[in-house]
Amino acid sequence: MKKFDYKYKTIQNIKEIQESKIQKEISDIDIIITQLKAELTELEIKKKKFLGDNNKAKCKASEMKFRFEYISFMEDKKKKVLAKINEMHVKKKNKHNELVQKSKEKKIFNKMEEKCYEEFLYESNKEENLTLDEIAIQRYSRKK
Repeated sequence: MKKFDYKYKTIQNIKEIQESKIQKEISDIDIIITQLKAELTELEIKKKKFLGDNNKAKCKASEMKFRFEYISFMEDKKKKVLAKINEMHVKKKNKHNELVQKSKEKKIFNKMEEKCYEEFLYESNKEENLTLDEIAIQRYSRKK
C-alpha cells in the first residue's frame, strides 16, 4: 500500500506557523499592557505620596509652583500611559481578529487533508479489492 502524501502539507505548516506567531504577538501585547498598568498604579502611588507630603503652611511660592507643575506633569504622564494602554487594547483586538482568520484557514486545510485522506483510502481499498478479485478469479480458474 502506498503512503499518503498530502500535496498542501507545506501550506498547512505555514498556516500553523503564522497562527503560532500571532499567538506569541498577542501574549507580548498582554505583557506590555500589564507593564503599563503597573506603571499607572506606580504613578498613582507617587502622586498620593507627593500630595501626602504637601505641607502648605510652610511653602514658598516657588515651591508651590513646582508642586503644581509636578502634579500636572504626573497627570500628563498618566494620560499618556492610559492612551498607550488603549492603543495596545486596539492592537490586541486586531491581532485577535487576525488570529481568528488564521485559525479558520488552518481548519480549512485540515478538512481538506481529511477529505484527501478519505479519498486516498477509498482508492487504495478499490485497488486492493481489484487485486483480491483477480487473485480469486485465478484460483477459481485453476481449480477447474
